[in-house]
Amino acid sequence: MVLAFVLAAAVWTTPAWASFLPNGDFERHGGSLAGWSGDGATVALRAGGRGGGHAGRVSRRPHNPSFAARATLNPATSVAGGTYRAHGFVRSGSPGRTVCLKVLEITPAGSTIASRSACRRATRRWRAFPELDFRAERTGDRIALRAVQKAPSRAGDSFKIDDVSLTAPPGDGHAPAAPGGLTAVATSNTTVSLDWNAVSDGDGVAGYTIYRRGVPIAVVGGSRTAYTATTRAGTTASYRVDAVDASSSRSVRSRGVSVTTPASGGVLIAAAGDIACDPADGGFNGGNGTATACAQKATSDLILADSSISAVLALGDLQYGCGGYQAFQQSFDISWGRFFDKIHPAVGNHEYQSTGGTDCAPHAAGYFGYFGAAAGNAQADSAWNAGAWHMIALNGECGAVGGCDASSPQGQFLRTHLGSRQCTLAYWHEPYATGASHDGDYRYFWQALSAAGADVVLNGHIHTYARFAPQDPDGQVNAADGIREFIVGTGGKSQGALPGSQNVEFTRSGFGVLELRLHDTSYDWKFVGVDGSVIDSGSAPCH
Repeated sequence: MVLAFVLAAAVWTTPAWASFLPNGDFERHGGSLAGWSGDGATVALRAGGRGGGHAGRVSRRPHNPSFAARATLNPATSVAGGTYRAHGFVRSGSPGRTVCLKVLEITPAGSTIASRSACRRATRRWRAFPELDFRAERTGDRIALRAVQKAPSRAGDSFKIDDVSLTAPPGDGHAPAAPGGLTAVATSNTTVSLDWNAVSDGDGVAGYTIYRRGVPIAVVGGSRTAYTATTRAGTTASYRVDAVDASSSRSVRSRGVSVTTPASGGVLIAAAGDIACDPADGGFNGGNGTATACAQKATSDLILADSSISAVLALGDLQYGCGGYQAFQQSFDISWGRFFDKIHPAVGNHEYQSTGGTDCAPHAAGYFGYFGAAAGNAQADSAWNAGAWHMIALNGECGAVGGCDASSPQGQFLRTHLGSRQCTLAYWHEPYATGASHDGDYRYFWQALSAAGADVVLNGHIHTYARFAPQDPDGQVNAADGIREFIVGTGGKSQGALPGSQNVEFTRSGFGVLELRLHDTSYDWKFVGVDGSVIDSGSAPCH
């Protein structure tokens, strides 16, 4: 892969940032814990730091669900709108533990009014925390830093930290706003064109940094708001941009935009919904499931075995029974989570349940917490490109997000993302035009998609596979202009059957995934069972 990596040619001189944490490398006075204490933990100095010196070891005290190392508060106070940046490295002899670098804003009375975390799964190797920028809400507060192992933790758990820093920028102390309007378009098999809106700043915008999969790949001057990235054919990646002013204050990153470059023969994607059993389910069987339930590992093995699959569409009800964060970690993550970076999810009704499973929480908190930026905007909508195709993920849980009609946030998002490509695919959880009770909820979705000439809709919810003839918004077959719907509720939870046969061309119970190969003006489909057999297949042109 050719990387257009031009960071060495940065176009501004970086002023020094003021340090708020002078002993983050644990090397002061030849090795010291000065400035550090434990929260539910003991902190000890250990040899074997990143540079061969010292590191801080943070060990869990008994009966603490989470534990942390706390840095002594710097006497300097905050500036409203000022940006504070935290860095650091972590390792753990108990891999799989999640450790977070956390920045907090604390009032003179000792109340925490805001915080932000950057988390990393610790391994036996030193790994950097994701870069963390924190913007102060008020003037006169104190900015604190902690390193926290999240619950649940076990007796004997510990982690090491090293080269931890908390810095504040010179200049006006105000970071630029995050760049908005980022778009990413695959202009060839190996190039992606990026554009974004300019931002302004009191110190002047010096430049923008472009990130792919969270890694910086280029820096461009502040007068430029476009960049062409070089990548490999047939790959999916998320891009982000941030802005840096002349005082080196850095904005938060823009919303991520995913795009898939075409491979020779088109872009291959896989899709299914209704996936992972609750870890307390009787059929869970250590994550391996049975022949008739909890088969999330068997379906995920189909995707894991085919490296040519560029993207995975997860069609809602991804984690039963209530989409709790810990359930996601213990069930979905060890199966479908193995290709997390390829997943473009849609939320389902079970994610919004607040009872009936492990670690339940309201408002789909577990879903948003697990998928992070991949969950889309605050309404759980997202749009991205796969080669010549435009892909639109919608939150179909209408009652939870203000409806799904023309005036709703969902309807507005859909209209904004229609008409940009010849071929369009949309997906959400519950199906439409099957005679089911949700038909009224999604009539506007289907009307808008039909008017824009969309081609394919994918849904789950019904635990079976079904392919429908192209249909219009009234549920009438229209071979010339209708939208073809696939129901793929076959990701592993359990097996069911279609309650009706209106416009159904093919249906079959059983677990498996739908593979779609997206060409510039057409698509091929193939439903693959967990035994690798092809159960249904075909081809069709785009409108």
